[in-house]
Amino acid sequence: MSLLAPQTRLTPTQATTWLRERGEQIEHAGKRWNLTWQGQTINVDHAALCDIAGRDRAQTLQARPRYAGRPVVITLVACVGEKLGHAAPARDLYISQWFCKARRYAEQFADEWHILSAHYGLIAPDEERAPYNVTLNAMKAPERLAWAERVWPQIRAAAPEPQRDRIVFLAGKHYRQHLAERLLVLGYDVEVPMEGLGIGEQLAWMDRAAAAVQG
Repeated sequence: MSLLAPQTRLTPTQATTWLRERGEQIEHAGKRWNLTWQGQTINVDHAALCDIAGRDRAQTLQARPRYAGRPVVITLVACVGEKLGHAAPARDLYISQWFCKARRYAEQFADEWHILSAHYGLIAPDEERAPYNVTLNAMKAPERLAWAERVWPQIRAAAPEPQRDRIVFLAGKHYRQHLAERLLVLGYDVEVPMEGLGIGEQLAWMDRAAAAVQG
């Protein structure tokens, strides 16, 4: 998934993401928006909102100092249905073939990795958790949005530097939804290396990646 260019025309959703992350107060006012901008409240339509946010985003990203070091790679791995029958460190709780290979990939290629849990939110591999029977794939759209709203601050805390941190999703669309786009808007480098691949293709892709490292 490519990085949004600084001058990209933002959608209303992207504009509100940017403005809220910048600390601006913004709320619906009928078909328009009430926006607290530079100390004053203004009532704007969608086009004006997108223009304000787009110009501010472009100026902010262009003014950021370029990170000269190696990116910090943070991999986010989706939870799976197959689990142990008892509490365990999160890295060991999920036991499907897919998760075991995704864990191996994350441990080989990432500086840090976390699990996107449909029940617990964002969890570290060494956090002990009990098994559960919840999946985002069975949730309705409002429930997935509510989950993303809960997880979003956790991701921002785990990856606080957009110019430094590279986010890699090993997760299906329901787990990336509402998260990947927000990260892109804030200027993160976001990758979904297995996007569009079926499960069998994903397993083969992760095997090839592991074989390349082992030489």
